[in-house]
Amino acid sequence: MRSMGVNVVDHPNGSGKIELYIRICYKYRTKLVRIGPDTRKNRAIANQKALIIRNKIREEGDKILNDFFQIKNPAPTLRQYLGKEQLDVKALKRETQEQKNEREKQDLELGEWARIPGWYAKAQNKYKYSTYNGYVNLIKQRLVPRYGNTRIDKIDRGDFENYLFNLHLQGLKHQTLSNIKNCLSGILTSAVPQWINKNPILGINVPIDKPKEETQETEENDEIIPFSWEEREMFEKIVLSHRPRYYALIATGFRSGLRIGELIGLKVSDLDMVNGIISVRHNVTRGRATTPKSKAGRRKVRMTKELREILSRQITALKEETLKRKWKKVPIWIFVNEHGNKVGYGNFMDRVWNPCMNKSKLARKTPHDMRHTYATMRLSMGHSLQEVSKEMGHSTPIVTYKTYYHWMPDMSTSNIDDLDHSKPSTRREKLSSNQD
Repeated sequence: MRSMGVNVVDHPNGSGKIELYIRICYKYRTKLVRIGPDTRKNRAIANQKALIIRNKIREEGDKILNDFFQIKNPAPTLRQYLGKEQLDVKALKRETQEQKNEREKQDLELGEWARIPGWYAKAQNKYKYSTYNGYVNLIKQRLVPRYGNTRIDKIDRGDFENYLFNLHLQGLKHQTLSNIKNCLSGILTSAVPQWINKNPILGINVPIDKPKEETQETEENDEIIPFSWEEREMFEKIVLSHRPRYYALIATGFRSGLRIGELIGLKVSDLDMVNGIISVRHNVTRGRATTPKSKAGRRKVRMTKELREILSRQITALKEETLKRKWKKVPIWIFVNEHGNKVGYGNFMDRVWNPCMNKSKLARKTPHDMRHTYATMRLSMGHSLQEVSKEMGHSTPIVTYKTYYHWMPDMSTSNIDDLDHSKPSTRREKLSSNQD
């Protein structure tokens, strides 16, 4: 008996007449599909149906045969369940011939699992671009080397806990370990109930980072060091002098508290110049336009009078440059490069931020320190914590407080002597008036 095959055979029935059948062999199992008496017409029908079945098997692989013979497949390995990695057009253009060969080799090893939508294909439409790419990196670096050839129904809770603990001993931070756990948990949850009854790693405790010793030296090292008023003014002048195209971007960062991805993703349509409001609705991560990182990130930020003037001039400059360079249309982005495209973070750092930071001779700072500067300056002037928190896009004022509380008492503008006068005197007046 053949282990697999589709053939037309004849077989005598009980009355001795010869009848045609299609015989299907698979994994040493056999089934006969009756066509009818052995006539020229039935033989043509049998051959045609046999051809259709062969083509179907060629397209769908073992799945159709397992269904036909009611054979339950064992659960796939993690590598098989992930399926074929989905790359965007830009990634395909960037890959080398060696990377292409390796990818094709991996697809070939997956067999039928490369032909059907796996976790990669489904997750790409489920998660944000940055989250998906972060998970893919964790899968390649941490999960596939450990569990790639393990069936997903055999991934053990205790073994995974030990794996996380060993990674913790190697120095991986709590947040990274949480991301690894969340990634694998999401993969296994999507396999319920087809391949596994329940997710085995739900509720696993992730090792926490060892608390730092609370010394004065540690607190000083962890303290945020934003630009001072003088440093901000000097740095803006350097950018205006050496990289004037990007001055508006820097000025907006200092005066709005937007993250660098939100600055790069700022569109002309996001500005309400009449009311002086910036609507933060976009973010750029890894060169791709997306939405802010959280619900609180979608917010409205007020412009200062000076910022409104700067952005008005920037919009006018965009229109003038469009005519001068003969671009097809005015860019939708507020801040663009020499080609009218949105600013690339890598090029911005290499060509603008780092050279200007070197010229300033200031202590090393990053674009995110513009956001810290905005927050500390506002809080130092006595602006409401709730108000600053909301315009920063923090989920709660507690986040703002924990991040910037060092600055609040040191630079407070409130008059502590008010406690000696305002409230007590007001209270005495009320008491005396009540007695009258």
